[in-house]
Amino acid sequence: MMPVIKHQTYIKSKPAKVFHTLTTADGWNAWFTDRTTIAWNKDETGEIRLRWTVNGDKVIEDAGKIVEAISYESFIFQWCPGESQTTVKFNLHPFKEGTIVILEENGYLNSIKESMHVLAVLLAGEKL
Repeated sequence: MMPVIKHQTYIKSKPAKVFHTLTTADGWNAWFTDRTTIAWNKDETGEIRLRWTVNGDKVIEDAGKIVEAISYESFIFQWCPGESQTTVKFNLHPFKEGTIVILEENGYLNSIKESMHVLAVLLAGEKL
């Protein structure tokens, strides 16, 4: 297995707004995807289906289980962006007028294909 991917950033928005962005299709589509859907269960789990339209007609899609959502604190889901299923965890911490967002993703295999995928995502810096 590859090491855990960790990233931390400050967003000048309250945790409630950041949490809403991470837990709604409109939120994801504003910054990362363009046709995501989220289906919630009563127990705060569910399914996230991430979709991107490429060159106007090709659709890239990946789906996974929403493992946990704790209002204004954390959002955890699983998906399979490469050869293996990974777990993505967002932790939200109030700080000054905004939120510290700590992202951790683990589960990537130690393979060239997985490494290239991770590198491409890290270098993208914008919607795919």
